[in-house]
Amino acid sequence: MILIYNMKRYSTKMANTFPLYDTFYKSTKQFEDIPLTEAQMDDFLLNIQSVTNHEIFYMLIRVFAIEHNLKDQIPYNGKQLKKGIRFDLTQCPTHLQQILYTFITKHLNTEQESTF
Repeated sequence: MILIYNMKRYSTKMANTFPLYDTFYKSTKQFEDIPLTEAQMDDFLLNIQSVTNHEIFYMLIRVFAIEHNLKDQIPYNGKQLKKGIRFDLTQCPTHLQQILYTFITKHLNTEQESTF
């Protein structure tokens, strides 16, 4: 599951482009029908703990939902909590799972490279 803290409600009227989303959408297109493995899910859940900006995950999820004509403010059975929104990754489409997994993997690799 993903827990997003201090999340503001974003309007469905977003900019027509979100370059970060576009980049990860295109780079994972070939895997859109391939669900994450159990090991990838475990890695994701472990790694999400070390990310401080959870809003970016909501934005990726939200843009994906809008691009796929979902009107729900909190898509894919996400739950509003006191501290933010919780998503169950298994409730997300496989392509979105791949986008989120690829994003967090690249994000953490970039952080590790910058610390050396």
